[in-house]
Amino acid sequence: MGSETEVYEGVITITRSGTGFFALGENREDLIIPREALGGAFPYDVVKVVATGTIENPKTKGRRQAGKVVEVVTRARETFVGKLIQGEGSEQGLTLLIPDWKKMYTPFVVQGEALPIGHKVLIRFKGWDPRQEFPWGTVEEIIGVAGVHETEMRALALAQGFASEFPPGVERDAKALESTGEAMIAEEAM
Repeated sequence: MGSETEVYEGVITITRSGTGFFALGENREDLIIPREALGGAFPYDVVKVVATGTIENPKTKGRRQAGKVVEVVTRARETFVGKLIQGEGSEQGLTLLIPDWKKMYTPFVVQGEALPIGHKVLIRFKGWDPRQEFPWGTVEEIIGVAGVHETEMRALALAQGFASEFPPGVERDAKALESTGEAMIAEEAM
């Protein structure tokens, strides 16, 4: 039994540079998880991790316990907002989403036709083949031209998980309140 590797499950944090950290609990140093050992995990995903020995901590030059993600249990988020760009160099021919979320350490390859380069869009994550450099997704909503105030405000709301449309009942009630609200307030005050 002693030779079996212990598997830990919990939330992973990942820096913008792509280094992961996994808390082992009180009085124990976090596992450091190098970018190549993230196993397709995104920040705040629930993952299963195993310890893999020690590596040099680039900041302190001391040794630190390392780990690798063996499974992504639950995704923290499935949709991402960002700007579409045309890939250059080794990514030539690819359309990439540069996520607005500052914690996201990788762009997404966006698949689809007539993709609006330079626009902010909402994509749905579809997968990440371990043989591919980037995860991929498809556009769910074209928000608008990047840099335009309304586009950026809507992008911010969508990135926080707010739906772009209200349910019909909410819109109906809001219109009713618009016309009868003052009378209702006056009546309540009496």
